[in-house]
Amino acid sequence: MKQHLTGQLRPIEGPAGKAVRKALWAGALLLASAVASYMTIGNWVSTHRAGASSPNGSSVMRESATHTSLVHAHGTHLIAYFIVASDCGWSTLPEVKERIGGLREKLLETHGAEYSQISVVAVALDRDLDAGLQLISDLGGGDSAAFDQIVVGGSWLNELVLKLVWREGLATAATPQIVVVERRIDSSSYESESKIRVADDDLLVNHSGSAEIGEWFERGLPLNRVTYGSIQSRQTNRHPSLAQEPTPF
Repeated sequence: MKQHLTGQLRPIEGPAGKAVRKALWAGALLLASAVASYMTIGNWVSTHRAGASSPNGSSVMRESATHTSLVHAHGTHLIAYFIVASDCGWSTLPEVKERIGGLREKLLETHGAEYSQISVVAVALDRDLDAGLQLISDLGGGDSAAFDQIVVGGSWLNELVLKLVWREGLATAATPQIVVVERRIDSSSYESESKIRVADDDLLVNHSGSAEIGEWFERGLPLNRVTYGSIQSRQTNRHPSLAQEPTPF
């Protein structure tokens, strides 16, 4: 015969009851903490988004009010890359460090009126990321404002080296090296369409070795795509060929 349970549930007594109550309290605290964290993150994201949505319903991230709008990036940009490695003695010469550390300020002083934006990108080939970061810090004299971006690691398969040397042939496989390109940016439709159009880079300058870099500085950082663009005709690996061999690293 089946028995039917009736009446009120009784609390569990003894040690087992204490364990159950303790587990319930712990669960409640975890739930409250998760809700609070979710609300905090939600508020932070809300203040850093413009609230726009793409046609497929996904949210589109916008820059916060503390950053310059990408709309103001519209125009012609000048980008200078320098490629170094901590185990390259020429990359760590005091005069090379001094010139590279002051490159951004010098470019702004010399060519600032000609471009909507000037950027300096530090590229360290070190497989040891700490060593690469330390080298870039030394080059900038400990001042992070010396550079706009940094790329560290990968040796001769570093992401920017793949682009500049092996894929586009804008640079050679050597350190230290400075590569300067000009790039047209069309960000006029960024706010309305969340799109930025980017033209191909035009090579203006390519110098490798402390002597060439030093001479370029002494001549006042001239930009001349006709003279310095000749590197493209010297490259044998413009796209499909990988004939150029990197210096040992």
